[in-house]
Amino acid sequence: YHCVTAKLPSAEFLRICRGLEQFGGDTKVSASKEGITFSVQGDVGAGGVTLRPRESVKPGERVGLTVLEPVTATFALRYLEYFAKAAPLSEAVELGLGPGAPLSVKYDLGECDDGHVQLYLAPRTALPVRAPGK
Repeated sequence: YHCVTAKLPSAEFLRICRGLEQFGGDTKVSASKEGITFSVQGDVGAGGVTLRPRESVKPGERVGLTVLEPVTATFALRYLEYFAKAAPLSEAVELGLGPGAPLSVKYDLGECDDGHVQLYLAPRTALPVRAPGK
């Protein structure tokens, strides 16, 4: 179901969402074996951040990426930022992406079996253009 699974520091996810908010309303998320990119094109300019896989002794600094096939999807930044506000719940957040599938945002609570919070956000789709008067 998810072709891409990314695990990254939740504080970094929150910083990315807040930073991109000043540029526009929709965020394009692209993931490949090289990394995961969050980009936005707005009225005042464009911005983007790419995270590459990196190891760390501290789990809150590690970026893990599993890619079965590259995926690109667009999501409403406003809702991504709402989801990112759950960052204090966990050191890391797990993102799941699939073509045409909702984005999965998962925060593990406490230790391994304490539970988790998992949120889903549907991708933006192109709206059909209507002819005037119809």
